[in-house]
Amino acid sequence: MKFCTNQIPVDPKDPSKGLKTCGSMMTPKGGMFVCPVCGAEQAKGNKSDVITTQAKEREITVLEGDAEAAVQSKTTVQCPECGYMEASYTIRQTRAADEPETMIYRCLKCNHTWREY
Repeated sequence: MKFCTNQIPVDPKDPSKGLKTCGSMMTPKGGMFVCPVCGAEQAKGNKSDVITTQAKEREITVLEGDAEAAVQSKTTVQCPECGYMEASYTIRQTRAADEPETMIYRCLKCNHTWREY
């Protein structure tokens, strides 16, 4: 990617207002780079610019076993298996985006899992 460094008038109708750098992205045409705004041309040359950046390391904490249950939300709802009145729940978008979320419940007494659409 190459940017135009040609100086052009700030106001084409009034050149007395000074000059500014064009700054438009130049496009390759034949053996040249051509500015689509001001028409400036620059030779391509044989040199390639390579930019290398280092990736940032990211750490993700994964909860396993009982640690996952400790951070889930709890609500009062009756378990269809044992009748216990407390369950943890998660909300998932299991169908199309224009349809409502699915509530997935897990009984805190018997660990039975069920869904409500």
